[in-house]
Amino acid sequence: MLKLPSDPRNVAKIESFLDKMVNKYKISPDLYGNILISLTEAVNNAIIHGNQQDASKHANSNAQVRRLHCGSGF
Repeated sequence: MLKLPSDPRNVAKIESFLDKMVNKYKISPDLYGNILISLTEAVNNAIIHGNQQDASKHANSNAQVRRLHCGSGF
């Protein structure tokens, strides 16, 4: 879980958090950019809109990693 005080400058910490998750769970590098954008946007929205940039509040991210096997098609 990532827990950040609601200061927009803390959004920069998401990338190092994601790097650790990519290595730990062997996430495809092809997905990295999409995950980074999604997670950054979600945390940024929580900080700015949800917590009104009140640093006494925290933005929490609890991401789940799931492996999907789609087979040979439909």
